[in-house]
Amino acid sequence: MYYDLLEKQQADDRKDVALVRLEQLYPTPVQQIGAIRAKYSKATDFIWVQEEPENMGAWPYLYRKSRTAEALKFDIISRNESASTATGFAKQHAAQQLYIISKAFESPAGKK
Repeated sequence: MYYDLLEKQQADDRKDVALVRLEQLYPTPVQQIGAIRAKYSKATDFIWVQEEPENMGAWPYLYRKSRTAEALKFDIISRNESASTATGFAKQHAAQQLYIISKAFESPAGKK
């Protein structure tokens, strides 16, 4: 997902969106994430973007952790909840992927 987002960011010359990869989930690097959030203190949104459906991937873990760690409070952009990790249809997968990437670069509250 990161490389798809990076490609979109570079293609659109978007300097108003920072991309940060989380390479380690456990132990959860709460202090480091807090430091990154502090670095972008003027940011209006912190969003977790994942390819997997909302009920899969890293999101459920981070959501549980966010109850005790303010630094882990994110909005999410992902596929809708599903019983399967994949749609089973290449065209549907590609359309969903494009939607996730586009949504990640939408301006908050219609602003640009």
